[in-house]
Amino acid sequence: LVSGGTYKLYYSPISAGFGPGWVGGTSFATASLITMSSNQNVPITLAAVYTLQGAFTAGGVNQDGGTVYLFDGSGNYISSSSVVSGAYTFSYLPVGSTYKLYYSPISAGFGPGWLGGTSFATASTITISGNINQPITLAALYSLSGTFLANLHPQIGGYVYLFDASG
Repeated sequence: LVSGGTYKLYYSPISAGFGPGWVGGTSFATASLITMSSNQNVPITLAAVYTLQGAFTAGGVNQDGGTVYLFDGSGNYISSSSVVSGAYTFSYLPVGSTYKLYYSPISAGFGPGWLGGTSFATASTITISGNINQPITLAALYSLSGTFLANLHPQIGGYVYLFDASG
């Protein structure tokens, strides 16, 4: 290396549980700058990274071909995982990072949604503290139908309201 030259280091470990990255940053732009003026020793100590995974079923059916989306705690899209053999996987997640999951099933009668909530704001927050198994299980949906008669005459244009048991 040339005296006065500036450099950045990128690492790619072979040990399981550790991902590649830049020394001192998360991208080339934010990595630490090393200016050579003599021989230097730059230690690289990697923090463990973990996996967030789980089964994805809807009405008891594996959602092979469905998709699970990973968002960080601020709402930024991070990645997506196609469901294979009924499971999704996100790897190389650092300790202490927070995420929320958005799912998109393939079975008829099940719509997309946020894990544990109805919006990003109310969705469950997952904090990485090790490898995490987080299943996504959507319960079967049912329909309710019938006839609306008064003195055996159809009530065309009348209304029937449905309330859950809590009112």
